[in-house]
Amino acid sequence: MSKDTSLEEIDIVKLLIYVLIFIVVCLVMIFAFIVPNIKDYREVQYQNRIQAASVTKINQIYNSKNSKLNDIKEKDRLIFKAFDKKFSEDNFTKFAKNYFNDVKLSQINNDSNKEQFFRYELNVTSNILTPTKFYNFIDALTKYDNIIKVDFPIQMRENSGKIHTTFNIKVYGLK
Repeated sequence: MSKDTSLEEIDIVKLLIYVLIFIVVCLVMIFAFIVPNIKDYREVQYQNRIQAASVTKINQIYNSKNSKLNDIKEKDRLIFKAFDKKFSEDNFTKFAKNYFNDVKLSQINNDSNKEQFFRYELNVTSNILTPTKFYNFIDALTKYDNIIKVDFPIQMRENSGKIHTTFNIKVYGLK
């Protein structure tokens, strides 16, 4: 076999020049392609962090508004149900007799009805012993099955030791 002598004829200067050219070409490619992309990457990463912070803030606002809405729905659940219930004059009379001695309901015919959810307008005439019963009645209306508004004028007159009270109520619900 013959001895390989190809490594003995290597020109070190040429080899160093080729290695130097290779390193220069690699550096030019790095600075031409990779460095600008790193700058773009940092900018996109910064925008991504800003948007992530915005999304987090919007989610917090959404969650707080949603929880408030759910609280309102739960709190006013009885009011929403009250719109669907049919008003019964007999039940209301029984309810009012807990606070008044003599209760008479008479329906008022009022064609100038501008309210969207208005069903009845009733005139209530009753006798009570003290005005506090009237105020207790108004407080108890908040727990009644229907939505009822006591309307003005409220007339109270003394009549043989009792207070004769006349007032209008409006019963709300879907038409």
